[in-house]
Amino acid sequence: KTRASHHCRQCGRCIQGFDHHCPFVAGCIGDRNRHFFLWFLALSSAGCMYATFMSGHAFWECVGFPVARLNLGWPETRPRPDAACRVVKEL
Repeated sequence: KTRASHHCRQCGRCIQGFDHHCPFVAGCIGDRNRHFFLWFLALSSAGCMYATFMSGHAFWECVGFPVARLNLGWPETRPRPDAACRVVKEL
C-alpha cells in the first residue's frame, strides 16, 4: 500500500489518490480515472442541458410562447406535436 492510497469499503480495494466511490460509474474515483470522471460529468451536464432546452422549447411552443422569434433555423410553418400539446394543455 502506497502512502497516498486509501481503502474503499464498497469495492474492498486500495485506490491510489482515492477521491470517492461513485455509484454512477460503479467504481472508485482516484488518480488513474479522475480525468475520465470529469469528462463524464461534463458530458452528462451538457446532455441534461440539451434535453432541458429541447423539452422547454416544445413546451413553450405548445402553450403559445412566441418561440419563432428565437430563429433556431427551423421553418416557421413546421407542424406542432399535437399529442404533446394536448397533454400540456390538460395539465
